[in-house]
Amino acid sequence: MILETSDIILAASALASASAFAAPYVTLAALGRVGRPISLTIEEDAELPMISVIIPAHDEEARVAAKIEETLALDYPRDRVEILVADDGSRDGTSSEIIRFAGRGVRVLTRRDQRGKWATVHELVRAAQGDVVVMTDCGATLAPQS
Repeated sequence: MILETSDIILAASALASASAFAAPYVTLAALGRVGRPISLTIEEDAELPMISVIIPAHDEEARVAAKIEETLALDYPRDRVEILVADDGSRDGTSSEIIRFAGRGVRVLTRRDQRGKWATVHELVRAAQGDVVVMTDCGATLAPQS
């Protein structure tokens, strides 16, 4: 039986989904990438892959706008980046902050009830259309060349 890299990543993520802290490390460990940057070499004339950046948020009114601005500023062709932000039943103004970006090409998902981070992440992944899906949190920093 031959497993594709995507099968290994999916299996590792599924096993680690019970722990929000461990999931990224287990997935990267399956690839032997913990502690090392992940690089992608693309032929000069090849089309860049479509990237979906997903951002789950709950009670992040103070940080979500800066996170979206940071994501919009990534050094990657804007027509090859899809940004999806989900508000998971926040009790503060997170939803209002996110909705302000809908006119700038950010896909917004909101819900009144809180279902938890992993349910929100799964919903975002199902909605993502990119070849590559990148999850980031409001508290994480993305450098423009990330």
